[in-house]
Amino acid sequence: MPVSGIIRRARRAWPLGCAVGLSLLWGLGQIERDRNWWTGMCFYIPSAVLAVVWLVLAAVSVRSRAWRRVTWSLLFALPPLVMVVAVENRLFSRPPVVAAGESVRLVHWNIAGRLRPTTTAALLKQHADLYVLSEVGDRDEVAMFSKACGPDYSSVTALNLAVVARGKVTMSRWLARQPKVLATLVTCTLPQRTVRVLVVDLPSWIQIPRDPLLAEICELIATHQPDLVVGDFNAPRRSRRLAQLPAGYQHAYETVGSGWGCTWPVPVPVYALDHCLHSAEIQPRHYELQATWSSDHRFQVFDFQ
Repeated sequence: MPVSGIIRRARRAWPLGCAVGLSLLWGLGQIERDRNWWTGMCFYIPSAVLAVVWLVLAAVSVRSRAWRRVTWSLLFALPPLVMVVAVENRLFSRPPVVAAGESVRLVHWNIAGRLRPTTTAALLKQHADLYVLSEVGDRDEVAMFSKACGPDYSSVTALNLAVVARGKVTMSRWLARQPKVLATLVTCTLPQRTVRVLVVDLPSWIQIPRDPLLAEICELIATHQPDLVVGDFNAPRRSRRLAQLPAGYQHAYETVGSGWGCTWPVPVPVYALDHCLHSAEIQPRHYELQATWSSDHRFQVFDFQ
C-alpha cells in the first residue's frame, strides 16, 4: 500500500481509536470510581461528553456511508447514554411532596467570588429562609445582602463561606480548617425550627485525590450528626464516599429532586459538584437546580421541614 494510502487510513482511524481508548478509561472509572487518584481521573470523564463523542462519530460515519462504523459507534454510545439517563440523572419531574406545616427553604450557591447585583437579585427572588454561599470574596457584601433580605435576617462569614438566615445564626466551631478541607458547623434558629448545618468546601485542584477528603467529611457527619450538609464538594455525587453516606443521610437530589443533576460548568454543566445532604430528621419536600450567568455554578434550592 502506498504511503499516502496508509496516511489516509490513519487519519480516518485515529478519532475512532481515541474514542475507544476514552471509553475503556471511562469504563474503568465507572467500576473503581475515585478509589485513588488514577481511577478518579477515569471516573471524571463525563458520561454525557463521551456519549456525544460517539454520536458525532456515528453521524460522520453515516455521511461517509461507513455502516459498520455507524453500528459500532452507536453500540459504544449506549453505555454512557444509559448512565446519563438512568443513573446519573432523574430526568422526569417529581411533584413537590405535600405535607402539613410550614416548610423551610435553603439556597446554596457558589457565587464565584462576588455578590454581583444580578447574583443578589437571583438569590432574593428565591425568598429563602436560609442562604449558604461558597467562594465569598467580601464580608461587607454579605452584610449588605443580609440587610437586603430583611431586618429579621442575620449572617455569619468565615473565610470564603457565608450563612445568611431568617433568625439567629451562630457558628458553633470549625471542624476542619486546612488548605484541603473547610468544614464548619453552623446553628440556625429559624422561625420554623432550629437547623444544624455542616457547611463544606473542598478544593477544586484536580491534583488532589478526593476520596480521603470525602472520607473525612463522612467522619465529621457521623460524629456530629448535623441536620444538613451543604456546600461545594468539588466531587461528583456518585463518588465512592458520597454513595456510602453515614446511616440516615441522603442526597436531596435523590430523594425529591429531578431534571439535569449537574451543577458545573454553566452554561453546559456536566459535573454534579454541589450537594445538599439531609439527615433522617429532615422531611424533604422539593429540590431543584437553577442557573444564571452570574456564576459558573448552578445553585441549589431545597425545601424541607
